Amino acid sequence: MLDIEGFRRAGYAAIDAICEYYARLDDLPVQAQVQPGFLMKQIPDSAPEEEEDWSAIDQDFHKIIMPGMTHWQSGMFAAYFPGNATFEGSLADLYASSVSNPGFNWSCSPSCTELELITVDWWAKVLGLDPAFQCNAPGSQGGGIIHGSASEVCITIAIAARERVLAELAKTIPPPTVNGSRSALPASANGMGCDIANELDVS
Repeated sequence: MLDIEGFRRAGYAAIDAICEYYARLDDLPVQAQVQPGFLMKQIPDSAPEEEEDWSAIDQDFHKIIMPGMTHWQSGMFAAYFPGNATFEGSLADLYASSVSNPGFNWSCSPSCTELELITVDWWAKVLGLDPAFQCNAPGSQGGGIIHGSASEVCITIAIAARERVLAELAKTIPPPTVNGSRSALPASANGMGCDIANELDVS
C-alpha cells in the first residue's frame, strides 16, 4: 500500500497524466477502437491474491483500460447528453474520495447530509419550483435528495406516487384492501418527461 509520500508522488503523476490526456483529447478517436470481449483477454480471470505496486496498476489503466474508453469529454462527442466533467469536478472528487463518508444519515456525516439538502434546494430555486419543494423553506414538509442514477429517480417517483394514491384510498377503504392493492398497481411511463426536459433545457 502507498504511504503518504508515495501517495503524494502518485497523485502528482496522476494529475500530470490527466492534463496530458485533456491536451490531446480532441485528437483521439471519440469511439473506442476495440471489439466486445477485448478486456477479458487482457485481465486475469481471478482476482489477485497479492497486492500490486501502484505503478503496475497505473500502467494497466493507461495501456489496457483507456483504449476501451469512449471519450465523452471530447469536443467531437455529440451523443446522449453534454460532457459532464470539469477540472473543478475532478478535484472535488479527489477531496470526496479522501474522506469517503457514507452519507446515509446526519450522524454518519453531517456535512454530507446538509450540503446535499442545500444543493437540492438551490436546484429547486433554479427550476422555479414552489417553496414546498424545498427542504429549508418556512413551513415546508418537502425537500429532495440526490439519487445515484436517472433510473433510481424514476423508480422512486413511481413508488412515491403509488404510496400517495394508497394513502388517499386508505381514507375510504379498509386497510386490508388497500394493502392488498399495493402489489397490483401497475406503473407506466411515456415520452412527456423528455419533452418537459427539452422545454426546460435540462440535460
